[in-house]
Amino acid sequence: MQNLELRFHLTFPHERVTEPVLCRIVREYPVEFNIRRADIRDGVGTMDLALVGASSAVEEAVAQMVELGVDVDPIERTVIE
Repeated sequence: MQNLELRFHLTFPHERVTEPVLCRIVREYPVEFNIRRADIRDGVGTMDLALVGASSAVEEAVAQMVELGVDVDPIERTVIE
């Protein structure tokens, strides 16, 4: 099965900023991640990352992050990156 790479913008609420959300995700699902950008301001964390894995694993990982209270928005690829 071919791996898929999708990019997402994550927003972590104040309660989740100090929790190891991504560590839990990669332990539970067969996905890899690449953090492209991250920031914490006013107690809210934001991150742009790529998730790599089988389509079903990426979907399940995203669903788990949402269940943990993280806002997950897909990032559309542009011609110029």
